[in-house]
Amino acid sequence: MKLSDLTVVTTNENKLAEINQILGTNHQVSKIDIPEIQSLDLDEVITQ
Repeated sequence: MKLSDLTVVTTNENKLAEINQILGTNHQVSKIDIPEIQSLDLDEVITQ
């Protein structure tokens, strides 16, 4: 696997900058809307 194949899922641009610095990569932010389900109810998580 190449480092360019990695997908970093975060909204934290500082975290992405740190990852780029450590790995020597230049990954860019791609904004996507993914719901972050805050529930311990498995049925609710599955249906979302």
